[in-house]
Amino acid sequence: MDQYNYTYNRKLSVINSASDLVLTSDNQGEELPHSISNSIVVGQRIGIDLNPIDVHNEAELRWLQALIWPEHHERRSMLNKAIPILKGLDIQLLRGDAINILKEISSTIDQQAILVVYHTHVANQIPSALRLELIECLQEISKQRPLYHCYNNLFDYQLHQDFIHQTEITTVRTMDQPDGHARWFTWANN
Repeated sequence: MDQYNYTYNRKLSVINSASDLVLTSDNQGEELPHSISNSIVVGQRIGIDLNPIDVHNEAELRWLQALIWPEHHERRSMLNKAIPILKGLDIQLLRGDAINILKEISSTIDQQAILVVYHTHVANQIPSALRLELIECLQEISKQRPLYHCYNNLFDYQLHQDFIHQTEITTVRTMDQPDGHARWFTWANN
């Protein structure tokens, strides 16, 4: 998130890098807060996937590109601009089931850092019973440290930002049915 540039409603720009990649989206909700322009600092990036894609591997990269619908030329162009950025980042990609390894991984992250667990469309691939296990796993982690959970497609189509501390889940923000490819969202200040 800190490596890309953004434009909202074709007027508010957030510049985070010298890249010519600009992600555009229309906010159909409440006015965005001024803090949206503040730089964020990401201390560590860890990705967990049952089958992570290595952007340094040409065959895997072609597979990633093939996942974009043929008529979505703009998305393909954005991916091609993002690949050099991704190749330059220090990202630890782990193969595994997040529900089984997330607690252990969270214990290796600096306790002073804000832990953010983020996922979107992958959640609709998780069987219903395991979705509850994921929440229980996050609640277990929250006994040791507070965390944010940002997600959609877990139980509904809303985009959620939850804060979890001592197993208690507090909804920070819920945004109504964002576009699946981020072309629009409905900001809510809750």
